[in-house]
Amino acid sequence: MKDTKGLTVIELLLVVGIVTVLFAVVLVAVKPTHEFALQRNAQRRADLTFLLNAVSQYQLDHHGAVPAGIATRSAIISNNSSDICAALVSTYAARLPSDPTTGIYRNCQQYNTGYSIMKNPETNRVTVSAPNAELGESIFSTR
Repeated sequence: MKDTKGLTVIELLLVVGIVTVLFAVVLVAVKPTHEFALQRNAQRRADLTFLLNAVSQYQLDHHGAVPAGIATRSAIISNNSSDICAALVSTYAARLPSDPTTGIYRNCQQYNTGYSIMKNPETNRVTVSAPNAELGESIFSTR
C-alpha cells in the first residue's frame, strides 16, 4: 500500500461545499445592502446639515434674507428649480452636496442635488429634506 499525503477529490469537494455554505450564511447575516443604505442615509443627514449651515451663513451676512432661489413651496435644489448655487458656492461652500444615489453636480450651470428646500414665509425658517431617503426614513432639518 502506498502512503500518500493529500486530499482526495471527495474530501476537497466537501471542504469547498462547507466553505461555500459558511460564506453564504455570513453574507446573509451581514446584509450589505442594508448597511450601504444606512451609510447613504448618514451622508444625506450630513449634506442637509451642510446646506443649512451655508444658508444660515448667507442669512447672517444678508440681514436675515434667504437666497433668492428658495421658494415657499418645497422644490429640488437644481439649476432648473431652486437655483441657489450662485448665492452659496465660492462664498459659503466650495460646491453643493448632492444625494448619493440621484444627485449630479458639475457646476452651477448644470446640477441637481436631489435635495429639497423651502422657506416658511412667516418665520423665514428654512427646511431642507432628502426625498430619496432609504429604509423608509424621513430625513429633513429646519433652522
